[in-house]
Amino acid sequence: MTYIASDTVARTITDAARTLREKLERNTETPVRQDVRIEAIDLLAWLAAQINSNKFYWKSREIELEIAGIGVAGRISLDADRSLADVEAQFVFPQAHGRTEPRYFGGMRFDYSPSRKNPEWAPFGNALFILPQVELVRSGRDFYLACNLVRQSERENLIRALGSLAEPVPVADTDIQIGHGQVQTPGRREWEQMLSRALGLIRSKQIQKIVLARQVAYEAKERIEPWGVLSRLRRLNGASFMFGFQADDGTAFIGASPEKLYCRTGPELTSEAVAGTAPRSGDQNEDRRLGERLLASPKDIHEQHLVLESLKSSLEPYATKLRTEPVELLKLNGLQHLISKIEVTLRSGITDTQLLTAVHPTPAVGGVPREFAMKMISQLEPFDRGWYAGPVGWVGAESAEFAVAIRSILVCGNRLTAYAGSGIVDGSDPEDEWAETEQKFASFVNALLSP
Repeated sequence: MTYIASDTVARTITDAARTLREKLERNTETPVRQDVRIEAIDLLAWLAAQINSNKFYWKSREIELEIAGIGVAGRISLDADRSLADVEAQFVFPQAHGRTEPRYFGGMRFDYSPSRKNPEWAPFGNALFILPQVELVRSGRDFYLACNLVRQSERENLIRALGSLAEPVPVADTDIQIGHGQVQTPGRREWEQMLSRALGLIRSKQIQKIVLARQVAYEAKERIEPWGVLSRLRRLNGASFMFGFQADDGTAFIGASPEKLYCRTGPELTSEAVAGTAPRSGDQNEDRRLGERLLASPKDIHEQHLVLESLKSSLEPYATKLRTEPVELLKLNGLQHLISKIEVTLRSGITDTQLLTAVHPTPAVGGVPREFAMKMISQLEPFDRGWYAGPVGWVGAESAEFAVAIRSILVCGNRLTAYAGSGIVDGSDPEDEWAETEQKFASFVNALLSP
C-alpha cells in the first residue's frame, strides 16, 4: 500500500484524497482528523466544483488562513428554546494527526426574536456551527487537504466522499445579469420616516445610538453561482474577512466584511471598535483630505466612541488586562472608517459562547443602550436581518475568530439580497445616512451587477 509521508506534497486532489483514505484505513480511532499537504490550489475554484450541497468558506482578513469545506462531520444548531450557552458542551474536536486543526464554522442570527422572519433564512436557524467532512486549507503558503471523522458509523461515508472529490475548475468571474431591476426595503420615504422616529428617541434621551439597515433584492436572469460571486468579491475586497455558508437547500450567505468581532488564541483576545464612514478617492491628496475630515467629525468620533466604550464594558468582566489603541483610519476598497484596536487577556475558563453573548451585537450594528436598541430595530426595520450583522466565523479547541457579517449577500436561486446599515446618532441627517448606505452597497454589490 502506497503511503505519502506528511512532508511530501501531493500533486492533485485525487492524489491527496487517496492518501487520506489510506490514513483512515491505518488509523481506526475516532474522533480523528487527518491531513496531507497538496500543491497550491484556488480554494474557491475547488469548492465550486464539488457536488455536495453543504459548503463553507472562510478567509481571515490578514490572509494567513483560508479554508473551504464540504459535507457535515458534526453539526450544532440552536433552536428557539435554547440559549447560546447550550452550544458550548456540544463541540467535539477530533484528534488532529497532521498540521491543521479542526474547526467548527458557522454563525448566528442578528436577533433571535425579530418582529418578522423571512423563510429564506430558515435553513440557517438561530445559530449553526458545522465541522466539515472534507476541507481544503491554506495556512500561509502551505496547502492541505484534510478530513474529519467524528463517529465510527460515518467512516465508509467519508471514504466514499474522498473518492468522489472533483478537481478544481476555473470559477466564472462575470457580471450578474439583472432581469427585473431591484426592490428596496425600506424605500426612500419609509427610510426617512424610520430615521425621524429614531432621531426622536435620541432627542428624548431614550437612546444614544441606533443602527438602521436597508436591504436591496435583485432578480437575475438565471441561477446565481454564489462561489463565483464570492470569488469576485475576494478579488475586489481582498483585505476583508471573506465568508460563505451554503445550506442543504442551496441557499448561500456570503460576504466580505471589514469588521473583526474578536480573534482569540488561548487567553489572548483582540477586537476592534469600528464606526463612521467616508468614501475613498483615487487621488492621494483627496483621499487624505476625506480621511482627515472623518477623523475631525464630531458626529463620527462620538459614534465610534460609543462602540469602543461598549466593547470595553462588555469585555472587562472577563479580562485580567485590557488595553486600547488610539483612533486611526481603516482604509478599504471604496470606503474608510474610524477604528480603535482592543487587546485583552482573558480570565481562566472563559468560553467563546460567553464572549459572543457578551459582545454581540456591538453598537456598530445595534445601538446604545443595547436592549432598547434591539427592540426598536425589530420594530422599525420592515425586514428580517437574519444572519446579516450577526457573528460569523469559527471555533477551535484553543482558538476562535469571528467577524461581523456586514457587506453581505443572501443568494437563493436567481435572487440576490444585499444589506447595508448606518449608525444614527444626534446630528444624523436622513439624506446623509441614505447616501452612506448607498456608498456601502456600491463598494461591494454594484460592481457585481450588469443592467
